[in-house]
Amino acid sequence: MLDLPLRRLCQLLCVSVSGYYAWRNRGASNRQLNDMVLLAHIRAAYARNRKVYGSLRVWHELLDEGIEVDRDRVARLMRDNV
Repeated sequence: MLDLPLRRLCQLLCVSVSGYYAWRNRGASNRQLNDMVLLAHIRAAYARNRKVYGSLRVWHELLDEGIEVDRDRVARLMRDNV
């Protein structure tokens, strides 16, 4: 990790120091919160099927459970987290 003062890092990234602190202290967005809930459902469906199902089958499992979600979103969450 670089050992530069915060003010210098902010200058290099063209952001204000107050903007950095606002970003750091901000909570999770609605999209991130929804992704966390959806990921819990994905992991449960994946585990129930001996961890052999791909995103397409997991997506179908979620649809059968009444969870309407885009197939690409399931694929992204699985790729990044499972």
